[in-house]
Amino acid sequence: MGAPRISSLSVLSEDEVVISLGGPLINSADDDMYCEDPLVQPLISKQQSEAEESTSKQNLVAEWHRSAKFNNSLAQRREQERLEKLAKQKRVVRAAGEEILTSERTYLSRIKFIGYDIKSRGEADEVVRNYFTEKKYPTYQMIQHFHTMTILSETLINDMEESWRTEKISCAIIKNGEFLKIYRDYIKNFEELSSATTALISKTSKLQSFFDRNVSALELKSILMEPVQRIPRYRLLLEAYQKQQTKLRELGETHHDFEDTLKALQITAAIAENANLAIKTEEKMRAMNNLVAKVTGIDYSELITPDRRLIKQETLTKISRNSVESRHFVLFSDVLMYFTVINENNYQFKQRMDLTYMSVETHRNNQDRELIVRSKDISVTIIFKDVEQQTDWYEAITDAVKEHQKRLTSIGQLAQGVSSLGHTAPVWIRDGTVSACQVPGCDKRFSLLNRYHHCRACGKAICSTCSETAYVPYRQKKDRVCYICCEELDSSNLTTRRAKRQQRDGDIYAVPATSPEHKVSGALELLRDGTWKTFYYGVQLCIMYEYVQKNDVKAFSTMSLIGWTVSRLKHDVDHRPGEFCFKLSHDNMPQLIFRANSKSDRENWVKELESHVNGDPLRTSE
Repeated sequence: MGAPRISSLSVLSEDEVVISLGGPLINSADDDMYCEDPLVQPLISKQQSEAEESTSKQNLVAEWHRSAKFNNSLAQRREQERLEKLAKQKRVVRAAGEEILTSERTYLSRIKFIGYDIKSRGEADEVVRNYFTEKKYPTYQMIQHFHTMTILSETLINDMEESWRTEKISCAIIKNGEFLKIYRDYIKNFEELSSATTALISKTSKLQSFFDRNVSALELKSILMEPVQRIPRYRLLLEAYQKQQTKLRELGETHHDFEDTLKALQITAAIAENANLAIKTEEKMRAMNNLVAKVTGIDYSELITPDRRLIKQETLTKISRNSVESRHFVLFSDVLMYFTVINENNYQFKQRMDLTYMSVETHRNNQDRELIVRSKDISVTIIFKDVEQQTDWYEAITDAVKEHQKRLTSIGQLAQGVSSLGHTAPVWIRDGTVSACQVPGCDKRFSLLNRYHHCRACGKAICSTCSETAYVPYRQKKDRVCYICCEELDSSNLTTRRAKRQQRDGDIYAVPATSPEHKVSGALELLRDGTWKTFYYGVQLCIMYEYVQKNDVKAFSTMSLIGWTVSRLKHDVDHRPGEFCFKLSHDNMPQLIFRANSKSDRENWVKELESHVNGDPLRTSE
């Protein structure tokens, strides 16, 4: 029997296809039925695909509706939360504004007692009336200050209450900004005025009796302090107010007092800054007056000038060529002066140093806590008790010199070219800090027969053989100089000594103690023959140089560090703390025990020596 033929085909629905074959119907939705006719099968597949696509579209639409409903609900919830936060933040902003008004009312209730109550009672009391009505008494001045500040506070409260009806309060401070400057005068004179008032009350029995009846001494002191704290208090309150307004702005709404609050903050900040500046100026004026009362040996007109400001003063240690002396140093805006200390209330003028051409330098490794201050006519070395004090003075002098030179440059009074050799006084090498002539190539050691001298141009210690005479500009006369400086100061005065003083090649000892090539240097105690002796040491390229004094230009002895072992000592050695000590050990050499000035100083030496005993610097240099 052949394959059946399709006699008719009709589509009944999306799910059914009826095929008439002259026999039974075939339902394409019936999974148990299968049509093998190649003409029918594609039609059935197409209908199934369209049905699935329709179902998918319906599902997508339903999903979109559900998602849209969810998103709308989420957006509504978020907006509701934002509105709740906004309402809450508005309440916080309002509370911050009310705090400003409340604070002003509390402040007024405090100062009103002095400005109104004490004033009226004092003026009505015949026994003490003159203390409240005559300008010469500090009580009158104090009461007048409080009376003025009370009136201002009342005005502020009235303006704040008026503007707060529209929830604005900063405009009241802006309106009275000029009048707030009266606090600056009170703050500037507070210390002196309050001390004078307290002293007058304590030594005047009838006045003390009056105040005892009206206010306790502790309460009076507290009230007198209130105006001093008022401007900073305004700033704190306004900053808190502005901070809450900023948070409100982040939620999408700008408070109508926002701009005025920023302006009010600027006004209070300016007043506070001016008040602080006035306080510092007043303190420096008092310090200047106290200094004038203590100083002798200098005219008032030379010490005090209209444009001179006192910057810093302190009693320090000055190193002279043959002694260490206590001197009172005073740094002004244009000069540095120092005085001999007779006692704590009496200073004898000693010297002044102009800041115009001044320079300041520190010791290379900062171990000696020294400052070398050079000026046109004189130079000094100052030693400090600690690095912090040294840094303070270094920065103060440096800043003062820059400011002074800038001021002179702006008015065309700063001359040029005066800092060359011989035009400014050098710092002389201190006696006892050098054992041989410092001229390069000269190894003569000083003794009773070979005395040392100082070069007036560079300050080095030199022997008589290396000395010459030349005109020194800052001394305005001919004076002793070393032959090297002489060649620069007076080229017509050359001698054959120059050839004699050339540094010898290959001399491993000819390395100065102050050489910048030393990786570590400084004074150490060495235990030698059962006795501690102090020498100056420097280390470079695996060689340890030993000097008699810290300014020697040539080493007393040298030692190769390769093959040695460095170690820290834990136990005390011959009455010296072990934590400051370290030793160098060698298989074929006696051990060397050193003591540093401090534990940190020991660590610096040990760390550097550990590198050199291994030969690391030599490998690096290759």
